[in-house]
Amino acid sequence: MQILEFTVTPEEAGVRLDRALSRMLPDSSRTFLQKIIKDGAVQCNGQVVLVPRTPVQKGMKVTVAMPEFAAPAPPQAEE
Repeated sequence: MQILEFTVTPEEAGVRLDRALSRMLPDSSRTFLQKIIKDGAVQCNGQVVLVPRTPVQKGMKVTVAMPEFAAPAPPQAEE
């Protein structure tokens, strides 16, 4: 599991948590980010946040526990 930490900028203040995270993690979809928020993998100032629409505040510390996905098994050749 990879732990990522961000500080909310003045430009992101008042934005929904899922939208703020999508700006911080542009390679992740908002649907995925909403799921990990609901799964309890995101904390704001040390408190678990379970609601994606929670507004973030300037200076807030956001910690994300990004799940690691198992690599798919390589294809097996048929005999």
